[in-house]
Amino acid sequence: MLYDEDRLRELHNTGLLADDTVENFDRLTRQAANAIGASAGFVSLITEDGQFLRGCVGLPEPLASTRKTPIEHSICAYTLDRSAPLVIDDVATDARLGGHPALEEYGLEAYLGVPLITNEGHTVGTFCVVEWEPREWTEDDVAAVQDFAALAQTEIELRLELNRREELETQLRRRSESFEALVENIGDIVTVLGPEGTIQFH
Repeated sequence: MLYDEDRLRELHNTGLLADDTVENFDRLTRQAANAIGASAGFVSLITEDGQFLRGCVGLPEPLASTRKTPIEHSICAYTLDRSAPLVIDDVATDARLGGHPALEEYGLEAYLGVPLITNEGHTVGTFCVVEWEPREWTEDDVAAVQDFAALAQTEIELRLELNRREELETQLRRRSESFEALVENIGDIVTVLGPEGTIQFH
C-alpha cells in the first residue's frame, strides 16, 4: 500500500504536497482538537518515504515548523490498509506500536486517526488528534473526528477534480494545436471527388 503507484499518483494530484500553506487544513485540525479537548491534531499525508503534515495544531517544535517526519516515525502509516479509524489509548502498551519512535521522539502517548480515502479508494493520509499522555477515546470523540475528516476529504476531492479538469483542458489544447498544424500542412493538397463520391488526394 505504501508504494502503490496509483495511490501516490492521486496523492500528488491533490497538490497538497507543495510547501504553500493551506489554511483550511490548519483551521480544521484546530477546530477538531478544540471540539474534543485534544492537545494536538494534524492532517498527515503519507508519501513513499515519509509523512507531510498538511495541517497541524499543538505540535512541538521543530515538528510544527518542518511538518515532516520519516515514515518510520508515522503512526498514520498503519491506516493505509484499513478503512476504520485507528484508535490507540496508550501507544506505549499497544501491541502494534511497542517502542514506536513517535513515543520517544515526540512524546505521543495517545492517537486517534481517521483514514482519508478518496473516491477512487486510495488512502492518501489521515486526519488525527493526539495526546501527550494516555487517553481513553470515547465514541463521541471518534464520531467528531470522523466528521472533521469528512470535511478534509471534501477539499481533497475538490482539488482532485480541479486537477482532472486542468488535465482535460491541456489535452484539448494540444489536440486543437495538432489539428491546426495538420490543416496548415495540408493546405496545398487538392482534394477531388472520385467517381463513387470518395475523396481523393492529389
